[in-house]
Amino acid sequence: MTLAVHNITHLGDDEVTSRFVVRHHELDELVAHLTEDDPPRHALVIGQRGMGKSLLLRRLAISVAENDDLAKRWLPLVLREELYQATSVGDLWMSALHQLAVSLGDADLTAQHQALQAERDPARLETLALQRLLAAARSRGQRLLLLAENLDMLLDDQMGATEGWSLRQALQTENNLLLVATAVTTFAAVEEAGEAFYGFFHRIDLHPLDDASARLLWQKLTGADLAGDRIVPVRILTGGNPRLLTVMARFSTSPDLRDLRHDLELLIDEYTAYFKANIEALPVVERKVYVTLADIWAPATAAEVAERTRMTSSQVSVHLGRLVRRGAVQAVEHDEGRQRYELSERLYNLYLLMRTPDGSGRVRALVDILVHLFTPAGLERSVLPGLVQRPPGLAPDRMNVLVASRLEQHIDDAGVWERMASRDIEARLPMLQALVSSQLAELGDDHPDTLLTRANLALATGRAGDRRRALGDYRRLLADCERILGPDHSHTLEIRHGVAFNTGQTGHPLTALNLYRKLVPDRERTLGPDHPDTLNTRYEVAYYTGATGDPHTALDLYRKLLTDSERSLRPDHPDTLDTRHQVAYYTGATGDFHTALDLYRKLLTDSERSLGPDHADTFIARRQVEYYSLLGRTASSLPRELRDVVWARRRKDG
Repeated sequence: MTLAVHNITHLGDDEVTSRFVVRHHELDELVAHLTEDDPPRHALVIGQRGMGKSLLLRRLAISVAENDDLAKRWLPLVLREELYQATSVGDLWMSALHQLAVSLGDADLTAQHQALQAERDPARLETLALQRLLAAARSRGQRLLLLAENLDMLLDDQMGATEGWSLRQALQTENNLLLVATAVTTFAAVEEAGEAFYGFFHRIDLHPLDDASARLLWQKLTGADLAGDRIVPVRILTGGNPRLLTVMARFSTSPDLRDLRHDLELLIDEYTAYFKANIEALPVVERKVYVTLADIWAPATAAEVAERTRMTSSQVSVHLGRLVRRGAVQAVEHDEGRQRYELSERLYNLYLLMRTPDGSGRVRALVDILVHLFTPAGLERSVLPGLVQRPPGLAPDRMNVLVASRLEQHIDDAGVWERMASRDIEARLPMLQALVSSQLAELGDDHPDTLLTRANLALATGRAGDRRRALGDYRRLLADCERILGPDHSHTLEIRHGVAFNTGQTGHPLTALNLYRKLVPDRERTLGPDHPDTLNTRYEVAYYTGATGDPHTALDLYRKLLTDSERSLRPDHPDTLDTRHQVAYYTGATGDFHTALDLYRKLLTDSERSLGPDHADTFIARRQVEYYSLLGRTASSLPRELRDVVWARRRKDG
């Protein structure tokens, strides 16, 4: 089996058939086109490089040979992709004649081709070469099906307008000749009225693969079924380009993620010629805009590209429009009326970044490819440990440390650590400790990534059960965050929350209450009164107010928090339902059992609808309804064990 990717002519028929996994709809359309009444229209297949044009033409030729009716009617001839010597229609027919003689092994045709090499009259050469071609097909009782690549290059770059009209005349008058050609993009000769091929071709566009086709191809290449929406990141990364998806599939089967950077560098190096050729094929100014957009990395406006290219926004908009029409760039979102753009195929971002000399581009490239290939949980479970846990005695690799730090930020933003069970996060402690050690050595103790890992380590330590040690870690980290980031930085405020939480968990509820009370106005000032973190801190103030023996004030605080939660979050948000639990509980704790029962009944209905009948919070609401119904008017207080259950409800860890 050949590893040929770019040159499909190197593949045998069996391998072409095996590789032809997608584009069956387009193949069926072309095959049906060949069965139409005489004369079928000549066809043009348009698609960006790597979209499967060459493979489609080869598969069409095989389909014709496999179909008895079509095989009797058509003699398929696949021309070589690079017809650089064809600067006239006569040259095109000569190339076809040579290819036909070679493919048929016909010595007579070879002699005819050699004899025509001496012809110096362009008009005679064009006429005689075409006659020889059609005569060879007629001698076999067939018509010639000419399968040619890069018609846009032939007509726009290599032949003039006069040659285009000559080719059209031949295609119109010779019913024994059918051309199925490809082009990378549409071009003037077929788009503009008055040009030779305006409205001439039956056109088939090869669009980027959708999720279903990308999933099918990925499964064929790797054996893995990316069910559900797992294929979406791969499709985004490759732009739905089958060739780039094939590249990614080969990369993803690497068995050892410790060699990830090396593997990606080899991947980029192996396909440098492909990436480089496609970028250099762009006109000079469009190439400048394209590369600038790649360097920006995130979706960017025309104004942002213009600032870096020292061009006007209107100039950049024109070139971005052309790049969009080429399929090289896509519009991805509107931001307050402004269009944003990014490269259609993110692997070109990776190619350009991997070739930056300072190393920062490589970090961005590695992180981007990993984020696309793995879920946050998969990164935490499969990738991050391989980058962090180096063999004993081996110094940390700075590149791996930087990549691991960026991945940890992604994992943290996705909330993986917070959702992890205590026993699972306890097992991650050695990995987080190793990452902190590497970051201290390579990045320094003041680096934001080091501070983030220390925060996650403190969180994990507390979740694993060692609250006293976690409190000490949080206190030391708070001093560093206030010094490095400032007292009002969001990370500093989050660490203050961790200090307060673990203070309460170590048996000092009054101190925790005071810490939370001081944190509320700072979060309101820096984050806003409706920010989830602000609401969470207010929840903790209400909780510790009740836990320290003031149920009436706690009820008042919870009622005010509920009003704000319903407005800023939503009535069925889990945090809002949680606050409703506390309002109902303290309503009962302050002696109003009938109102508490009514509140719990309504809460039970909403919890069953929003959380499900088997959710832990729904279960507690159901038990509360049962208890209050039982207690009725005679009960003076809730059972102690029930109060403990309510106070042990879910709260955000710090």
